[in-house]
Amino acid sequence: MFTAAAGVVLAATLALALHLVLVAARAQPLAMRGLPYAVVDASLGPPRWVLLALVAIAALQTAVLYALSRTLRRRGVSNAERAVLTLVALAMAAIALQSLALTSFDPYAYAGYAKLHGLAAAYTPPHARLPGTFAVVNTVWGSPLVPCYYGPLWIGVSTLVAGGATTVGAAIFAFRALEVAALVAVLALVAARTRDARLVALVAVNPGVYVLYVANAHNDLLAVAFLLAAVLAARRVPVVAAICVVAASLIKVPFAVFALYVFARLRARALRIAWAAVTIAAAAAVSFALGGAPYVRDLLARVHQTTSEAGLAFVTAETIKAGLAIVAVVALIAAVGRAVIWRAAGYAFTAFGSIVYPWYLIWALPYAALAPRALPAVLVPLPLVAALMEPAFPHVGFGQLAMLAILIVAAYEMLRRAPLRIERARYSVRPGP
Repeated sequence: MFTAAAGVVLAATLALALHLVLVAARAQPLAMRGLPYAVVDASLGPPRWVLLALVAIAALQTAVLYALSRTLRRRGVSNAERAVLTLVALAMAAIALQSLALTSFDPYAYAGYAKLHGLAAAYTPPHARLPGTFAVVNTVWGSPLVPCYYGPLWIGVSTLVAGGATTVGAAIFAFRALEVAALVAVLALVAARTRDARLVALVAVNPGVYVLYVANAHNDLLAVAFLLAAVLAARRVPVVAAICVVAASLIKVPFAVFALYVFARLRARALRIAWAAVTIAAAAAVSFALGGAPYVRDLLARVHQTTSEAGLAFVTAETIKAGLAIVAVVALIAAVGRAVIWRAAGYAFTAFGSIVYPWYLIWALPYAALAPRALPAVLVPLPLVAALMEPAFPHVGFGQLAMLAILIVAAYEMLRRAPLRIERARYSVRPGP
């Protein structure tokens, strides 16, 4: 059975990729010792051959996802295949949960903010080191801890999930478990929106999802779940959609602008614009009410920090990012103004972050869900694009090449191809050529 073979390959290559990350972490000449989860970071000197191997593995994963998508599209998904894919997804979740290495220090910051117990302390961290074994977070992020750039809701969730953890390792595992729960919610929402088991499978057995959001515990998947819920609710209960967008923006503030596409399922343009404007204003107001001036100060400091570097690599990256930002803005205007989307435009939303990181690629998912035919264009290349953009290894130009490719493909599609009309009713697909 091809589906079973594809699942085995995807799970096995996920395990291999995460093992290579651990190899790279242990091979770093400047590696930090004593961390419960080893971290690969470009500043610590990881071997570049591991990056090349990870890109090769990701290329294979993308090829398998493409073949799986084509196969399931032609003949549908049988009950036996659903069972197989469920078992594969469970195995991949277990593999990612047990991974011993990270490609980002972010989960350590999450653990630190959870132990500060409050918004005021997160946005203006105290000079004292964190208690007990959590002092290792200060070793990684400095003392005082770097001020938090995440929204008030994320700080509250962090405290709830990991505030009671007795070790840093337990706290990071709790964040991984939270992202598994977010993944389950995403799968349920994609199923509700598409009623297409093939599209659900492209999320459920996608190695890129498990590497970025389970093994590395990036919080973007939780916000994406809120945005998917908003897309589902927008047509019938727009106030619920607005609340969901505000919730997403209280995790990361750039999510507020996605109100411009969330309400695209409303028929009247004036209503789409009005609801989007009210939601963005509400997100800004609630963020300031909860975070206050310190949160705004931290956000502005982050923008200054990420736009004040120098060097050719920085200039070229910022130039490409500016192009992506233009594509992203055009896509949002078209969604709210004309109720259309483009398959390749969603990846350009990464430009709304302070830096273009691979874990921002999933921001495209709720946008593509407006016209679910666009979802394979987001999900199939995710492992490869994420591997090319991985910042944990010394700069070799892969990330900028990936960004440039996204820009070229998205711009070409916008200029030469007709956009997809947004599906206002629930989407349904039948097997066919």
